Amino acid sequence: MVKRFFSYYKPYKKLFALDFGCAVIAALLELAFPLAVNYVIDKLLPGKDFSMIITASLALLFFYFFKYIYAIYCHVFWPHAWSKY
Repeated sequence: MVKRFFSYYKPYKKLFALDFGCAVIAALLELAFPLAVNYVIDKLLPGKDFSMIITASLALLFFYFFKYIYAIYCHVFWPHAWSKY
């Protein structure tokens, strides 16, 4: 069954590898965000260092937007750009 699956993707090896790599990176980013929020809540908030809390919050906001743009770029732009190959 797996052999049959890969036979369909044989002409699109590069696109498959790119899409699979993007999916792995997107999954890692999806897992990293809750860990970063956990650090902010458990370590920074009890310390009451408000400048560090604001900096970490802005970094989390940037990270969230980066993750969103990366997902759109990987799942919308790259497949269309590589569909010719």
